Amino acid sequence: MTASDTHASRRAAILGMIVTFVGGYFLGVFTSGGGADELLEEARKAPRVAVPVELSPTVGAADALVTIVEFADFECPFCSRSVQLQRRLLTDFPGNVRWAFKNFPLDMHRQAMGAARAALAAQAQGKFWEFHDRLFIDQQRISPEYFAELARTIGLDLAAFERAMQGDALEKVVRLDMEVGRRLGVQGTPSFFINGRRVEGGSPYRELEKIVRQELAYASSLLRRGVRRDQLYEELTREKGTAPGPASRPATTSRGEGRTREGLTHGVRRRSSVSRRGHAEPAHAPGERPGAGRACAERQAPCAS
Repeated sequence: MTASDTHASRRAAILGMIVTFVGGYFLGVFTSGGGADELLEEARKAPRVAVPVELSPTVGAADALVTIVEFADFECPFCSRSVQLQRRLLTDFPGNVRWAFKNFPLDMHRQAMGAARAALAAQAQGKFWEFHDRLFIDQQRISPEYFAELARTIGLDLAAFERAMQGDALEKVVRLDMEVGRRLGVQGTPSFFINGRRVEGGSPYRELEKIVRQELAYASSLLRRGVRRDQLYEELTREKGTAPGPASRPATTSRGEGRTREGLTHGVRRRSSVSRRGHAEPAHAPGERPGAGRACAERQAPCAS
């Protein structure tokens, strides 16, 4: 065998190793989330609750296959991370995810009810999400003075905004959200329901993504059975009844980390939320003395109602 033949054989062997490695890697990528039948079966078995969204501000396609409902508190430091989680899901699943927001201000946060009312006053002028994002960005400034400043900054009719803030109608709407949340067992913020499935906090984005993929598979199967797309959410949440079920804990993961709007956290027990790097961090739970918002963040403990 000549030297050139030897070099050619080595190159062929190295190329074969590279092809095997790359092929195995991508096979893992596409199968790690489970097959279509597995996704469908997990979604079919999942407990669900009916979470009304008709009066809630939403972002995303109105007829999306997956509806995510968030119960949140504007002073909750862990809720602020949901902004990135929301953006990533809407980007990764264009046209297939709708995000609904429900207010769940905690007694421990003195300005949370006022912030919820102010956001609804902005919603009346078509600028809920702009107001929502700025409140979370500037959590340390939340106060009645800041609400008025923000209203001016984003171009609201200030007189109309102030009239809305003076009445009690907005607080009644907030308390309706809180009543729904308590009926469903919400005791901490943020809490999430994906097509009616309670999702346990502290999940990396890739695990949450798997639940969304399960729901896409299940919703698609209902469409094939003749369910109208505009009636899909009602059908999904009606099928499993209205009693609160156990929170879902994603079992396996799929690849693909990137930008995030992370921060799932729920509940009665102290759980964790997700950092922008996708790692678990202690969550925000409810129920302590009024004004303890910053303290719970500093000591990495949840806030509960």
